[in-house]
Amino acid sequence: MQGYFSQTAAQRINVLSRLFFYYLGRMISSQKEVEFTKSDYDNLKAVRSIWICMDAGDNEDSIIRMNLTQENIFGNRMNLPNIDKVQGVIIRLRNNENSEESRNMLSSGGFTDEQICVATGKTMDYIIEFKKGIGKK
Repeated sequence: MQGYFSQTAAQRINVLSRLFFYYLGRMISSQKEVEFTKSDYDNLKAVRSIWICMDAGDNEDSIIRMNLTQENIFGNRMNLPNIDKVQGVIIRLRNNENSEESRNMLSSGGFTDEQICVATGKTMDYIIEFKKGIGKK
């Protein structure tokens, strides 16, 4: 990510969103001949990616869930049950003089555990262990 930090915030977010979906796509395609062979897509495993970015400004802390959604433009809705196979979360925290406040927000309740569980698709036990690890830094 050469030159990433010399870019403006808007440019960094643009690059980040492209990289984010590129890596999710790579995670899906890497399953071919490992999780499934030929066209046996029923064995395709869900992929999840969690990115922690320490580039947020003051009051920009956020958890952003990115996933595929279905939007019916015309006609009857077709049910796509596997649309949730690709999901990811970007957690944006500060990396400045207020970074401790930002980490505290995540580890001590600025975001509820339920919000984090929904955003990440992880269990409550996983979130508790994750937050313990952040609190140690």
